[in-house]
Amino acid sequence: MKYTPLKILIVVTFLFSCKKEDVNTYPNLICNPSFEINGQGSLECWTIGYDYITYPDLFSSDVPPNGGNFSLSLSGGKDVDFEPYVEGCVTNIAGNKIINLSAYVKSLYGGQPIYLWLEQVREGQVIKSKCDMSWAFNGWRKFKVIDTLFLDTKDSIRVKIIQTTGQNSGALVDLVEMTQIKI
Repeated sequence: MKYTPLKILIVVTFLFSCKKEDVNTYPNLICNPSFEINGQGSLECWTIGYDYITYPDLFSSDVPPNGGNFSLSLSGGKDVDFEPYVEGCVTNIAGNKIINLSAYVKSLYGGQPIYLWLEQVREGQVIKSKCDMSWAFNGWRKFKVIDTLFLDTKDSIRVKIIQTTGQNSGALVDLVEMTQIKI
């Protein structure tokens, strides 16, 4: 078979014009996945459990790779009886879905477990939940939860990241992502 310049040009053009896309997932469903808007720390689309966290300690400049300018800081203490958490909800999603939830988390002191929860909520009640938990670790770690949900039109999906309390407890959270895996 003889390779003419025209054949080579066609093959090269075809190879370099193909756009690589992730065909296994849909876009991120989380609003404000990096806890910042326009380069400023932000809780838009998120709720903090127990309004104990006050600015300026709410955001940290310690971020994972590609984490932007800020991460969220969750801290408990030895004298508190609640678990600091952040949560967000995704609505208007129905049908049979395989959901992939992930977040980068960094333990500040290595003292207490950190949980990443994926919850299916119907009319204010959790009807299904699954979590990933990590104990002490150094550096940023990607948590991941995958589950199949059978979502009614009234359902929502809640993401909850909990830092358990106790002496020397604290964590940073960033780059939260929830995608639907194509079936």
